[in-house]
This record gives sequence, structure tokens and C-alpha cells, in this order.
Amino acid sequence: MGDTPIHLMIRSKEIRNGENVSRLISLQDIRHELDEKELDSWQKLIRVLTHEIMNSIAPIVSLTGTLKNFFTHEGLPATPSSVDAETIENVIQGLETIEERGKGLVNFVNSYRILTKIPKPDFAVFQVEEWLDQIRLLLHEQIEKQEIHLEVKIDQRARELTADKNLLTQVVLNILKNAIEALAEIPENRKIRIFADISRQNRPVIRIINNGPVISEDVLEKIFIPFYTTKEQGSGIGLSFSREILRLHHGSIHAESSEASTSFTITL
Repeated sequence: MGDTPIHLMIRSKEIRNGENVSRLISLQDIRHELDEKELDSWQKLIRVLTHEIMNSIAPIVSLTGTLKNFFTHEGLPATPSSVDAETIENVIQGLETIEERGKGLVNFVNSYRILTKIPKPDFAVFQVEEWLDQIRLLLHEQIEKQEIHLEVKIDQRARELTADKNLLTQVVLNILKNAIEALAEIPENRKIRIFADISRQNRPVIRIINNGPVISEDVLEKIFIPFYTTKEQGSGIGLSFSREILRLHHGSIHAESSEASTSFTITL
């Protein structure tokens, strides 16, 4: 066997035969499946990174060539007398565009750094109702403006949470802001529901549900990939940042969408 680690999935099933109860336990080596999933995640990330970088680099290369042509003629440098005011203005506009795309690329790289600099969670016990009231207050203006009905329900067993309150607030705010933006696409009866509960595995769960447009399966598979976004002005960092925060909490985040609703489930 050597020192090669083995990743096992354990399944247990209870079998009853009259008064006799037996338990069937099965072990399955899932190392290959985990390797494939990791490879698939890397491939998706590389595709997104390549797409974003090329969106900045390609226009810069093209525009640089255009600007170069302003100052060359048949392969030779242009004479000062051939450079008029219109040429200077065009060059300035071109350089401003290059500067803007360059800054965009720098911001893109800085966004990537954010994922590697999340502080270690400072765990503490806090009251869920008070915490969600604070979040609701932060978003009150946006919710009122879009006439969104916000419903909050807290199970008695989930009145307290042990987590990094500030980091978890960032996660919930990000999901709620996405929900508010999505609800802008429907004309009326906009709803957001927040449920705090305890799962069957006795773990705290927060569900955020909205009745906005359905998210396709293809998009659902990608929304947690860094820099993937369907928004024109989106950075694509919010949900991947949220997932990393929850990973540091030994938790997870899961999204589902149907014609009836879209939900994000946070498990701690």
C-alpha cells in the first residue's frame, strides 16, 4: 500500500427483517472522482481567467498597432510636419483607452489577490435575530425602493451561531444584493425569504430564497468559479469569495434554481 492516501466514501443502510436489525456498511474509494472534480474545477477557472485577460490584452495590442501607424509611413518614422492636431487628439484618446484597459487588468489581478488574503475567522457566539436585523437595516433603502417583501424566520434551535460575524455578514450581504438585482427583472410581487434552521446533521443552516428569474443549470455550475459573471459590471468575485469564507468555517454554500424560486443554502 505504501504511503498513498485513500479517500473513502462510507455509506450505511439499516435493514430490518422482523425484529432483527442489520446494518450494511459499504466503502468506496473515490480518489479518482475527487481528482476528476479538481481537474474540472481548474479547467473552468483557467477558461474564465483566459477569457478575462484576453478581453483586456487583445484591444490593447490592436490599439497599440493603430497608434503606431499614426507615426510610421511605409515602415519609416513619420516627420514632425506630418503630425497634425487631429493625429495628436486620436493618439491621446487611444492612450486613455489603453490606460483604462490596463487599470481594469490591474483591478482584475487585485480581485484575485482578495481570494488569497481572507483573514482567519475569529469565532464567537452571536444572536441570529439581532444579526439579521442589522443586515436588513443595511439593505433597507434598496428593499423599500424595489418594493421587496422580506420575510425572516428563525428556528428556536438556531437562535445563536458560532462563527466570524463580520465574514459571515459579507457572505449574506453578497447573496442578498444579488437577489435584489435579480428581482429588478420581474415587474411585481418581489420576495426574499431568509430561514435560519438546523439541518438533519445538526448543523446550522441559513437559506436565502428569492422569486426572481430562473438561473440556468449551465450558469449554476459556474457561479462559484472566481471571476465568472453574467453581469456587465460584475467582478465575478462575490460568490467565490463567499465560498472561500465558508470553507474557512468548515462549511459550504449550495445554489438551486427553478421557475418557482432561486435559493442559496449556507451550511456551517
